[in-house]
Amino acid sequence: MLLDYIKGIVDDYEDTDDSNLLESEEYQSVVKERLNEMILKINTLIKMVNMGSDLAKHFIPTMATSGVLMGLSVMSFSYLTEVICDAIYNIRWLSFNLSNRKTILISLINAQNPLKLRFTGGIACNYEPGMKIYKNLYSFAAVMGRLSEVRQIK
Repeated sequence: MLLDYIKGIVDDYEDTDDSNLLESEEYQSVVKERLNEMILKINTLIKMVNMGSDLAKHFIPTMATSGVLMGLSVMSFSYLTEVICDAIYNIRWLSFNLSNRKTILISLINAQNPLKLRFTGGIACNYEPGMKIYKNLYSFAAVMGRLSEVRQIK
């Protein structure tokens, strides 16, 4: 909306020659009024962004902590899953009867499924993309924290 306003500051005079507009007091008055309005709108936008940033800075430590804990949980769970899969693969199944061999085969088939994190009902993420998401969120939180520190210094 603001972008459209800025682009439309001189739209009413699009067909008029620039040299005529330079000398037109009406045009200069309209442009001055619109520029002042634009400055007010930009200042309002800046105030809103600052309010949002001030509000968000209180949540950054919480978000960063929960992100770190989630990352640690995922890494621990992934490690545990690998250890369990290795243990299943190393079972001495040659001494099992047919029923037990089928059971261990089912376990091996289930162990082949990759670890997935479910963020919502429809979105699943494997370990590597999940860690990339986690790293990006952590980077975002760190940058926001740094910005709030810079703002406090000013």
